[in-house]
Amino acid sequence: MLIEPTDSDIEANGVTFPEFNLNSDMAHPNMQVGLVFPNVQLYRKALRKHSVKNGFQLLFEKNESNRVTAKCKNLCGWRIYASFLGKSTSFQIKSIKGEPHRCHRDFRNRSANSTYLADRFLQNFVDDPHMTLNSFKKLVRREVNIYAHRQKLYRAKIKAIEAIQGNVKEQYNKLRYYCKQILKENPGSTAVVKVEGPPIYKNPTFQRIFILYEAQKRGFLLGCRPIIGLDACFLKGPYGGQLMAAIGRDGNNQMFH
Repeated sequence: MLIEPTDSDIEANGVTFPEFNLNSDMAHPNMQVGLVFPNVQLYRKALRKHSVKNGFQLLFEKNESNRVTAKCKNLCGWRIYASFLGKSTSFQIKSIKGEPHRCHRDFRNRSANSTYLADRFLQNFVDDPHMTLNSFKKLVRREVNIYAHRQKLYRAKIKAIEAIQGNVKEQYNKLRYYCKQILKENPGSTAVVKVEGPPIYKNPTFQRIFILYEAQKRGFLLGCRPIIGLDACFLKGPYGGQLMAAIGRDGNNQMFH
């Protein structure tokens, strides 16, 4: 988790250093000697965004948890070094060589990987989750001057959709907890998960789930005709399947779910 910086600067050894502000500086990172980041993860993210914005590829000489050294892939002499600030977990830029950076722009910058593109255009997928790869490709060219491969765009789109909607595969692991909460919050309800595989199987395969709320039981027994119909639809997610619903008729001949 990223640590939100405060408005005050960090003081170390009697020297005051400028502090990177996640809210205002991330859109246009201005890398300068002495700049302090809350952690190494935020520093790496800002460094990659800086390289994409300025159109040059990074080559990491060292990329460790306590120090990061990177240079321009064109070997023009530009080089940046950052490490821990004293004994704290903050990360600080210690030196930059070759400023200003004057290499020609690289339109196939590998710093703009799928993770970067997913984060950069996350809001675009929030507004249009069905955006096609061709439209996404044009958007990337227009906004960040990058010619991205179709496979990279596809991976970025998947990551963005997962960030918005959650990972479908991981949600299956939460079904038992979901059923447990139903039984806790709605006493008298029925919630059962069936899986395939022997009882000792560590990674069972989901088969089906059945849920019947107590209010539905009571409503059907007290106000519906003793006839049950079934309605179903196909699930269009990556794992397919069907969603089935039991339907009854109440005293006013209205459908009761």
